[in-house]
Amino acid sequence: MHGITTALDGTRRPAGFTETTTGSVSPDGIRRINNWHITDRGHYFHSVALKAIREFPVTFNYSGEIFQDIPLARVLPGLRILTRNFYDGYSKPLHRSARQIQDDFWQSETSAMLYDGLIEAHKSSVPKSHKSQANTGDENEQKASWVGLLIAIELYLEQVVVLWRPFTGENYLYTMRIFQRDLGYALHKPDAPQLADLLFWESFVAVISLQMHEKQGDLAKEPGIRPYFEGFAREQSRVLGLKTWKDAKAALLRVAWPCDFTDDDYVKGTWEAVMEYEAVVN
Repeated sequence: MHGITTALDGTRRPAGFTETTTGSVSPDGIRRINNWHITDRGHYFHSVALKAIREFPVTFNYSGEIFQDIPLARVLPGLRILTRNFYDGYSKPLHRSARQIQDDFWQSETSAMLYDGLIEAHKSSVPKSHKSQANTGDENEQKASWVGLLIAIELYLEQVVVLWRPFTGENYLYTMRIFQRDLGYALHKPDAPQLADLLFWESFVAVISLQMHEKQGDLAKEPGIRPYFEGFAREQSRVLGLKTWKDAKAALLRVAWPCDFTDDDYVKGTWEAVMEYEAVVN
């Protein structure tokens, strides 16, 4: 629902809808929405929306079994394209506000591509049958936890590629507790060494997010959650042999990261502070 609300906000504003007019009927707004729907990108959105609707029985009639790991190739390419397109928006000659860039994104093929990848990934995470689980996909393709990856993407879209509606305090803590548990499981899986880049990316995005939410007072009920993620990011930095911010940024780029991040100095300082803690302790 958090993602749906974010997407709806981005698509309704250019059509003339605001929070005070959403419930009213605007002929001009309806005309503009209709005109957009008959464009190529509007058709793409239709196909993705119909696919999502077809998956509702799978999503909401879930039997309670443990989610299967999902292929990273179904999600990360769309996230990388999204990152590149978002920061290209800031470099265009005609200056656009952050809000305009966000609105353009939610009406673009890029957002449909992201949701398409997430829908397919979620579908593959739901066990079909005990007999078919062992024969799904390429044995050599990298897979990771669906839950952890989805939360990390939400945090990434909240903090780095700022397209996501900010979490509310209670929703945020609940989400981070799930993320903490998921990362703990991931660290003890046999393929954890092969996923070190991803685990570092997930934990570091969490650290950036936690800093912001701590300033807003969202961590008052959970003071130990930030040290956990900082320790996790520190350990994965050690596993990857990251000595400098240049090394750390290269690891982030291997997953998804802007080449010219507007807050690069800030996140550089964040990573260095995490690593300095280890030096002080030792």
